[in-house]
Amino acid sequence: MLGMLANPGLPHIPNAWKLWVDHIMKKKSQYCLKDAALVHDTGSMAYGTRGFILTPQEIMNLKTYFLEGNTRESLSLRGKTLIVKSRDSKQLVAFSGSKYFIISRSGSMFIIVLCESRKTSQEAADWLRRVNQTLTEKGY
Repeated sequence: MLGMLANPGLPHIPNAWKLWVDHIMKKKSQYCLKDAALVHDTGSMAYGTRGFILTPQEIMNLKTYFLEGNTRESLSLRGKTLIVKSRDSKQLVAFSGSKYFIISRSGSMFIIVLCESRKTSQEAADWLRRVNQTLTEKGY
């Protein structure tokens, strides 16, 4: 069994969630993105940029913001209180100062991105909506 780990002839299989986060972060300069993460709606992190940590409880609380009839105007992420700017059944945008959290929900996951520009936050949200649609179509 240990021989498999030491065998350089075996192909390296990259983390699929890392590839998605890398794809999102390729738009870093265009949309002023600082961090991104893909998280399972069960509370576990699939993959995130270095240092981008959310607690399982924060992830579980996000689910409630996508329930029909939820009208709360603020949420808490990473120890910060954010004001909800916009929301629909698939996406929520919240801000604190000049930092915008864009949270898109697929069938079983959340894409969470931190955007550091008010000017590009709407464009970033529109683009993430398309990324989210692709994840949804793939059954995630």
